[in-house]
Amino acid sequence: VVVDRLTCRVAGDYQANAIWRLPIEGRLEGGRLEARQAGERFVVAAGGEGRAKVAWEGVERALGQRAFALRQVVSRSLKRHDTITYANLLCWPAAESPAPSLERLGETAWLVRGLGGPALVAAGGGVEGLIETDAAMLRLDGASLALVGARRCRVAGREVWRSAEAVNVELHADGRVVVVAGEGCWVSSPAAGELAVTAGAAKSALRLDLRAGQTRLRSTAPAGLAEAFAATLDRAVAKAGQGAGDGTGDGAAAPARWRYDGVRAAVPVPVAAISSDLACVPGRSSPVDKLIDGNARTSMVSAMWPDGQAPTVTFDLGRPIALSRIGVHSWDGLDGCALGAIAVELSPSDTPDGFQPARAVTGEPVPGERDIARVRQIDLSQAPRARFVRMRFTPLQEKGRVYLSEVVFQPDPTTEGVLTDINDVVVHDLDGDGRGEVLVAGSDHRLHCLDAEGRRLWTFTAEDLMQDVWAGEIQGETAIFAGSEDGRLYRLDTKGQERWRARTYDYQPRDYETGGIRCLTVAALTPGSEPVVIVGADNWHLSLFSTDGKELRRCYFYSHESTFLDVGDLDGDGAMEIFQGTSFAHVNWFDSKAETSTFVWNGIGPAAAGVIADLDGDGRGEMVGVGQQGLAASSLEKAVLWRVDTGSPQTCVVKVDLDGDGRQEVVSGGKNGFLWALGDAGREVWCRNAGDSVNALLVLTLPGTARPMLLSAGDDGAVTAWDAAGRRLASLAIGRQVVRLAAGDLDGDG
Repeated sequence: VVVDRLTCRVAGDYQANAIWRLPIEGRLEGGRLEARQAGERFVVAAGGEGRAKVAWEGVERALGQRAFALRQVVSRSLKRHDTITYANLLCWPAAESPAPSLERLGETAWLVRGLGGPALVAAGGGVEGLIETDAAMLRLDGASLALVGARRCRVAGREVWRSAEAVNVELHADGRVVVVAGEGCWVSSPAAGELAVTAGAAKSALRLDLRAGQTRLRSTAPAGLAEAFAATLDRAVAKAGQGAGDGTGDGAAAPARWRYDGVRAAVPVPVAAISSDLACVPGRSSPVDKLIDGNARTSMVSAMWPDGQAPTVTFDLGRPIALSRIGVHSWDGLDGCALGAIAVELSPSDTPDGFQPARAVTGEPVPGERDIARVRQIDLSQAPRARFVRMRFTPLQEKGRVYLSEVVFQPDPTTEGVLTDINDVVVHDLDGDGRGEVLVAGSDHRLHCLDAEGRRLWTFTAEDLMQDVWAGEIQGETAIFAGSEDGRLYRLDTKGQERWRARTYDYQPRDYETGGIRCLTVAALTPGSEPVVIVGADNWHLSLFSTDGKELRRCYFYSHESTFLDVGDLDGDGAMEIFQGTSFAHVNWFDSKAETSTFVWNGIGPAAAGVIADLDGDGRGEMVGVGQQGLAASSLEKAVLWRVDTGSPQTCVVKVDLDGDGRQEVVSGGKNGFLWALGDAGREVWCRNAGDSVNALLVLTLPGTARPMLLSAGDDGAVTAWDAAGRRLASLAIGRQVVRLAAGDLDGDG
């Protein structure tokens, strides 16, 4: 049982997050998370405060490197000395046993049930009416009492321990005593007899000469402990259910107008490695030390095979499914590439036999590279369905080693329906009737078009998952541009028919660049010029396309991939510059012709979002980026005009004139649930607690109003409206994590 307690020093609005990261996906039921790995069952059961949520977090590369997170969130106003207490039970129960639970008995005491018998745990003292002690922590079950840092303890009114110094001690019902008395000193006794020093007495921090018998530690436990332990546990079970609640206080959910479920998916596909020939390899360097299942996408094996060996691993997908591709990651500590040829065999039967060859790929070394994460994508889109996958790995050099760190299975979303992400949402009036249509880009390879009532009008299917969408008026007609993970740019008409497609530059100096389009926008960069499509991708280049699909130019920048794009006038000459975020620790800006890029190290880490905003009203925009370390503003002349550390990674930012003075402010949202409104020189305009991790922000100016309104949304599944002064106006409960916001006139009322 892990207990975390936070005490408020300064009164105010706070959000606290307890985050447990796992390398496998789990299933949340109430406040309990369950996961299975290699046939074993793992449970995290909450007994303290916090609203439990689960989400994927982390950096995605190629087919995805992720960590699964259980988050326990508390958001409320605190007075000085108020506390927030988390308590979590981590356990490995039997596969078919009842679900374990952690029930609160008091401020810092809990009852554990479902693990073969009740147990009592407490932190920072005893349990009122049950146990009196000065121990920092205690654990009581029917067989033993464990005390940490204890000088005294009474159970059921009886003294069971007293010592002159604080010790860690186990008292067993059969009379055995085990004491940890300082650094390296373990003292134990049989059911009766003298204490026996088993290690390190001379280094005891208690300065006790145990060898000479000059100790006041009890040599045997008092009689009758079994009865005292049982009576105390019976009283604890009777008291359970009378402790404090979880304090979440969630309100009733307001109804949404409609919900579209066309991108949602079926059940996850479990993946488990069922066999490998590693045990047959003599003199192996290390065993398979990580084996992960229960995840819809990934199974991992971490192992190093010795020189010259060609290992084989068989994976069980649980049922015959269609695979889109397999990604293989290896980490190379040698010159060049340690992992060479890979052969994939598939078997559709219910037993791991009858394998047929499917694909074979061969790696090439990168001269002079060291410690590079190698990722290969093996296309299986034309292969038959299979339940079992057998992979053979061969080192690149004749006597080289094979070091395999991860195997990623990506099922075909068009037939298996396992990918559920909605990557972008856009609202635009496509047919000119005054009512907006909704465009939804999904990981199911499709772009969905919905009418104002949420009914599907049409669907366009690409060759890979859709990432970003733009819709607007171009040269007197409505155009739709969409980018996909395989680097293709599509132009569609208002009926979802493809006008043309183009391919971004296929530049892959590392195996883990996919070339996938991450962001796009459309703008006329110089006065009187035709608009161009600006594309940022995972290929180290910014690309410009004409509206008829011709690549006009591309410009190299030093980073792996783009994270956002914005255009604005940075020097006041009327031409638009391009502001770009990257997955590396900097941002870039490009001139109006996109012929040169300028590296800007602004100190915020990988940039999640950014805008060009005229904060000081001089007619020249400043570049404001948000990332791991807060917000930073830059200009053409200075890399960092100002920087604000918000204490939490920032996820989104918008520009808006909050006070109507003609100068723009920026509002950002972060993972700690706070909104920051900042003006010129980083001046704080206001700061508000939105309640949970903020994923999206939107600025609206409604008809008949002079001041703008802000919308925020995030992990708590609510969309909240704020006025320009940061006052909360209203909130709509969606019930699921919100990742994107878009706005438009759906009913034609203006």
